[in-house]
Amino acid sequence: MTPSDFPGQVSRDIAARSLLAPGSSVVVGLSGGADSVALFLVMLRLGYHVEAAHCNFHLRGAESDRDAAFVTDLCARYGVPLHRADFETAQAARRAGVSIEMQARNERYAFFESVRRHTRAGAIAVAHHRDDNVETLLLNLVRGAGLRGLHGMAWRNGRVVRPLLGVTRSDVESFLRSEGETFVTDSTNTDTAIRRNLIRHEVLPLLRRLNPSVDATLDATARRLAEADELCRYALDHVRRKVCTPLPDGEVIDAAALLRLPAARTLLYELLRPYGFSPAVCAEIFDGLSGPPGALYEAGSWLAARGRSTVEVRRRPVRFDAVPLADAEATPLPDGRRLRLQRLSMTALGAVPRLPSVAALDAATVDGPLVCRSVRRGDRFAPLGMRGSRLVSDYLTDRKRSRIDKLAAAVVCDAHGIVWLVGERPAERCRVTEATTEVVLLEIG
Repeated sequence: MTPSDFPGQVSRDIAARSLLAPGSSVVVGLSGGADSVALFLVMLRLGYHVEAAHCNFHLRGAESDRDAAFVTDLCARYGVPLHRADFETAQAARRAGVSIEMQARNERYAFFESVRRHTRAGAIAVAHHRDDNVETLLLNLVRGAGLRGLHGMAWRNGRVVRPLLGVTRSDVESFLRSEGETFVTDSTNTDTAIRRNLIRHEVLPLLRRLNPSVDATLDATARRLAEADELCRYALDHVRRKVCTPLPDGEVIDAAALLRLPAARTLLYELLRPYGFSPAVCAEIFDGLSGPPGALYEAGSWLAARGRSTVEVRRRPVRFDAVPLADAEATPLPDGRRLRLQRLSMTALGAVPRLPSVAALDAATVDGPLVCRSVRRGDRFAPLGMRGSRLVSDYLTDRKRSRIDKLAAAVVCDAHGIVWLVGERPAERCRVTEATTEVVLLEIG
């Protein structure tokens, strides 16, 4: 590619992938390196309204300050607004318990997004090019990434766009020479203790000895893998509709239907991966599908419970201590629900409600104020219509409730114990009879 072809190629790539609207406002991440300077110049050349954003992570001493001074001068010469931010990244990384690279990335994109919102720009443009994409593919391959990791960088990721993915590092440098524009060089780019630099300076030169066109070959492979991943996600959407039933706080996977499909183990992983379940945990769940039900698995705020022929995935229930219930009010509970308490005459009530979300109690049997709390180990009650008391956990097992249902279960209690297992049954001792004159009406929602 000749330097004169560079803007046209970038423009065609932007149009082909609908990355930016013509003449729109865009935040350009400007480090001062060759790639970002080329992006900065070509965006101006193509008629976009550019807002530049620069982060100083204070990781390279005077060199970091040099970069900040360079981009300040560059933006002044071209009359482009510059937004700058300073971070103490090393200290922040230690506090967060993450790598410096990850901390810098998080700070960079958070700042870029804040600039985009402030300027009302349509997108954030970053300067990754084809060589970066090839290096990313190899890095992910070495790390053991799946299909999604092997197609490298996306042209668009939300508001972030990469207009230079169709050009090479050599194209970038030729364009800058033709423009007579300078740039700064990060001295750490030659440090092969950094894995990306090792790929760039040692691994890729070796691969080029095997195949002089390996960069183009790997880039083409990444694109084919991206298309394969798109097909897989299309198929996965079809599988999800076939084997999954949505819940208000998750979904239920039909394990029997899943096991009839090809590559069921991989499909289960893909269904559970968005919730944060690791490959190892997904493999454990899959291996246990033919075993007894009841196993519970955790992934952050999500739980997966293995049933008789299902895997139930739901948010971890909020456990809470006794919450006093006020008369004639809907009391908010810590789990996000509301519990309404009313006292009514039998005449005003009419027929006794039969909905699981409503309980009618004989007011004469309720002793003292009512509270609502999570079920505790050892809780017992005598369910309406049954003789004798039962452990709440046993009752829920008989009702075929999952381990997650049991964790989420709540009860309403008076001074003598449970008067209602919420959403299930009231206690037999609070039964409404022909002699009842006043009722306590409870409704969960």
